[in-house]
Amino acid sequence: MDIFFSYRRDGGLELTRSLKMALNKKGYTTFFDNDSIGSGEFPTQILNNIERSDNFVLILSSGALDRCRNEGDWVRREIEHAVKFGKNIIPVFSPEYESPADLPVNVKKALDYQGVYYNPMQFNAAINDIVKLLRDENGKALRVRKKRNVSNFFYAEGMSPEERKRISHDYESVKKTEKEIWDKLLEGKENLTLFAPAVYDADTYMKKYNRPEFAHVFSLVNTEKECEEANEKYGNDGANRFYVGNMEHSNFEDEMDQIMSDNEIRGFDFVDLTLILRDSSDPSRKLRQVVDRMNPGGIVYIREFDHDCALAYPDEDGRFEHILELINYDKYSGDFYAGRKVYAQMLDAYLEDIVLVDSSISTVGLTRKERGTLFEALFSYVPREYTALVKEDPDNKAYKDAQDWLTENYDSMKREFMGDNFFYRAGYMFFYGYVPE
Repeated sequence: MDIFFSYRRDGGLELTRSLKMALNKKGYTTFFDNDSIGSGEFPTQILNNIERSDNFVLILSSGALDRCRNEGDWVRREIEHAVKFGKNIIPVFSPEYESPADLPVNVKKALDYQGVYYNPMQFNAAINDIVKLLRDENGKALRVRKKRNVSNFFYAEGMSPEERKRISHDYESVKKTEKEIWDKLLEGKENLTLFAPAVYDADTYMKKYNRPEFAHVFSLVNTEKECEEANEKYGNDGANRFYVGNMEHSNFEDEMDQIMSDNEIRGFDFVDLTLILRDSSDPSRKLRQVVDRMNPGGIVYIREFDHDCALAYPDEDGRFEHILELINYDKYSGDFYAGRKVYAQMLDAYLEDIVLVDSSISTVGLTRKERGTLFEALFSYVPREYTALVKEDPDNKAYKDAQDWLTENYDSMKREFMGDNFFYRAGYMFFYGYVPE
């Protein structure tokens, strides 16, 4: 863990949240508790997370240390634990903070570290100052650990039953909105050829491709077995054909050209890029390769996630915020901010009349069953991928901590998500654009 936040709820909560979110966006891993812990034994997990964190950021809001004369005070215990374990302490002084007299020795030590003076009118400057003071476990300037986008190959050996189920949940969650978009795009059209560069579950994808406007559907799947099964079930006398391939393959262009040659077509009329670009190491280049093989006037449909646009309320304990952090640092989950980048990528591929559909997917108006389906679509892959990460790198404490946290919280989060008073807006974004005539 890069940063542990220590703060007083009264006066410090909002500042801490703002700093945390800004540092998360820069790629740093963080932990903070909302200081609503009940009386009794101080939670072991808090002390453990201080020990696991390289940096201890102390938010000094008005009155933050006034209660530190009391031995049982939580902020005092956090500070003393950080001092005991030699953490890099970064005090953040708000304009209202005044240091009380007669502070305990170890609390005073925290104030001796180089700190940051927070000015509400210069928020970004404060973030930059904090970043400059961050240190790794060896005391060197902390550099963000870059995440690799490799999830296009996570299921290269075939889709698991659990992931097939999640894909089905994803389809059900957006089915109504997606159908409305496609109805508008395809109105009055016929005899179209659709290309899907990545079909992760043929049964689910063919539900939305089963439309009268499509005369042919050509798709890439991961394995020979999946290809054979899909062609046997949906081949339909050559109207639909599946090929083994992957958008991330170095010979992806050859794979598309083979489809066009085998079926004697000059280009594709409609391309479905559902949750694909987020996994690509070079999405703009791959999109251009697809568009180069489309017919004039062809339609490119892109649905992506931008998890930073997700909203949860109430989330007083920050669990939904935390699971989004885990998604961000899961190397198999793809680009956390993919959605906001799509417009620029479409422009870079010379698409015209690009539209971001004014629609969102949320829990508003959903039945209990529908809420459960949406939750599984959004989050069910996270525990599985962290299990895989722990197996791959068993000495990585961050992965193990995430796995333990998910085991402890996942089921209760689902129950909360399904509650009538809980609001969640997913970070789905829907785009379409046209190939120039």
